[in-house]
Amino acid sequence: MRSAATVKSRLTHKPAEAPLTREERNARIRAEWNGRNVKELIARYGLSRSAVYAIVGK
Repeated sequence: MRSAATVKSRLTHKPAEAPLTREERNARIRAEWNGRNVKELIARYGLSRSAVYAIVGK
């Protein structure tokens, strides 16, 4: 049987990341863009296909 201390040590708090600014988000999208991952970027950043293409300059 596990002690309460063992269980508690496994439930560590992970602080949430600060939200990205629009400029930071767009810079990440440009850095991650490989020409074939538009669906992945749409899902990751919650944008439309046209928004992703506007950011990457297509």
